[in-house]
Amino acid sequence: INLLGQAAVPVATFVLGASLGGMKFRLHHHVWDVSRALAVKLLVMPFLTLLALRLTTLHETNNIMGSLLILEGASAPATALILQVKRYGGDEEKVGAGVMAAYVVSMFTMPFWYAVWQSL
Repeated sequence: INLLGQAAVPVATFVLGASLGGMKFRLHHHVWDVSRALAVKLLVMPFLTLLALRLTTLHETNNIMGSLLILEGASAPATALILQVKRYGGDEEKVGAGVMAAYVVSMFTMPFWYAVWQSL
């Protein structure tokens, strides 16, 4: 079990790279849809998480848990989206473009939301 646990992150990283590497995606065809999804995932969700944490006493009692929840709220979507589209059907190009854009944009939004959290 310990060996499987240690292998989980490297395997997930490999799956993400292999999935994105094997897909064709053109962001310029899906700018409107991708930008709306990213706005919700990387702006609205972290803001609502921050608001919920501020309205509760979690930020006073367990700051590390609050930091974890902020980072989770501001992180890019998981590779499961790509795998689900491949398995059950859907627009692989749109999902691939969205996931790739989310990883690029989240390099900036994660530190931003964490800094906002720490400043409050």
